[in-house]
Amino acid sequence: MPAITDNFKNKKKANKTTWRKGMPSPNPAGRSKEGQSWKSIIADVSNMKGKDILSLVGRSSELGRAFLKLPQDVQVKYLVVARVISVLATEPNAGLFNALMDRAEGKVAERVQIDGGLEVDGLSEMLEKVYGKQ
Repeated sequence: MPAITDNFKNKKKANKTTWRKGMPSPNPAGRSKEGQSWKSIIADVSNMKGKDILSLVGRSSELGRAFLKLPQDVQVKYLVVARVISVLATEPNAGLFNALMDRAEGKVAERVQIDGGLEVDGLSEMLEKVYGKQ
């Protein structure tokens, strides 16, 4: 009897979404169609101007009333960036600043120093070209 329980414990349990060959797909609809993904919706809305948002959400909605207070002929992404920068200027926030800088300048490359016996032909010359003499 112990051999059976030992064997049972070692088997990996499949979760409910694990797909098995010959079974129907766990995602029968597949990937979102173009225009329905978050990425494409965010791109569409951020390129809209205030007046376009108002026609989308309606002037009487809470969101519409908020957009009535903003310039109507400016793209939303410019309004968002202006808001983020104004928040950073008045209430500094390291997380928000880092996110903005990563988006604007790209993530800062991390340097790794390797000491010792890594011998690869031409590696030191390549590293010297990239990082300069150290």
